[in-house]
Amino acid sequence: TGSIKVYPNPAVNELYIEAGSRASGREAQIYNSVGAVIHEVQLGKEATRIDIQEWPAGVYFVRLEDNGNGALRILKAY
Repeated sequence: TGSIKVYPNPAVNELYIEAGSRASGREAQIYNSVGAVIHEVQLGKEATRIDIQEWPAGVYFVRLEDNGNGALRILKAY
């Protein structure tokens, strides 16, 4: 399927995005709670690791480019 997995949730120091081989090479954007893009990453075939240690605690959203299915909500703790 074209589903995206984001873990752990909530996250503290790092976040992983797993989108499968169909999404390899596509870009994922991470938005803060006011809708500003704070991080962009190109996805690989394996899980993509993102260091979020310096991000403030709060709610963030992950959206895969060309994905009409909306965004996934993630929580950054601490």
